[in-house]
Amino acid sequence: MTPSEFRKKRLELKLSQAALGKLLGVTYHTILRWEQELTPIPVMGYLAFAYIINSQSHSQSQYD
Repeated sequence: MTPSEFRKKRLELKLSQAALGKLLGVTYHTILRWEQELTPIPVMGYLAFAYIINSQSHSQSQYD
C-alpha cells in the first residue's frame, strides 16, 4: 500500500488524521507525514491499519 492509497483508504473509512492517529496510537502529525511521504510508514503502522480496515468491513457486513 502506497502512502496515497493509505490516505484514500482513510478517507473511505471517513476517519480524520487525528481519529486514525488516535486508533494507531500516534499523533495526527505522524499520519500527515506518512501520507505526504515525509516519513516511511512503519510495518506496524500498516498492520494496525489493515486490522482497522478489516474490522470496519466485518462490522459493516453484519448489518447488510
